[in-house]
Amino acid sequence: MPSDEMLADMLASEDPSSIVMVNLLKVRKQEELDQYSRMVLPLIDKHGGSYVYGGPVEGDVIGAGDWDFIALVRYPSRRAFAEMILSDEYALAAPHRIEGLERAELHMTLG
Repeated sequence: MPSDEMLADMLASEDPSSIVMVNLLKVRKQEELDQYSRMVLPLIDKHGGSYVYGGPVEGDVIGAGDWDFIALVRYPSRRAFAEMILSDEYALAAPHRIEGLERAELHMTLG
């Protein structure tokens, strides 16, 4: 989860730029991650976002991240992302993400 400070900054942001979140995922329990995805994909749409790409990591060309899966998700703004993360619906999905992942990194890019 993003820190409270990061979410507050995103909610307060007046930057109208869209963002793309780069998700680097190390899977622990695939069935939990699948449940998370089923719950979150409609939320992404509801908040104006779109699932851009997701696929398994086939190998490391530079570096050694040991990731299983990469997903790219576009949101219309920082605020839209933060509102989704803070929604009651996301709170129901989040435990599946926690159980499903050994570890993860989330990087925000302009998109």
